[in-house]
Amino acid sequence: MPCCLARALMVRQRTQTINSLRGHLAEFGVVAPRGVAGVVKLRQALTAAAPLPEQVAALAELLFTRIASLSAQITGLEQQIRVRGRQRPGSGG
Repeated sequence: MPCCLARALMVRQRTQTINSLRGHLAEFGVVAPRGVAGVVKLRQALTAAAPLPEQVAALAELLFTRIASLSAQITGLEQQIRVRGRQRPGSGG
């Protein structure tokens, strides 16, 4: 099923992007828990931290935007997968 493969790819890309963001910001003392849930805390920690160099802050914003985009795409694919699952004969839905 193409949606499942695309979703898996996007989940991997989001994980890589989150890890990259965490790594870059950790170099400047901004840390937060791992995973998607940690992204919100990372944003909060970034806001509370001392001002970062302009290039670092710009890179962080770029990565936050990419993470949000991937999350939205993953949600859309999950909805498609659920709909297709309900439409399949014998799926019980």
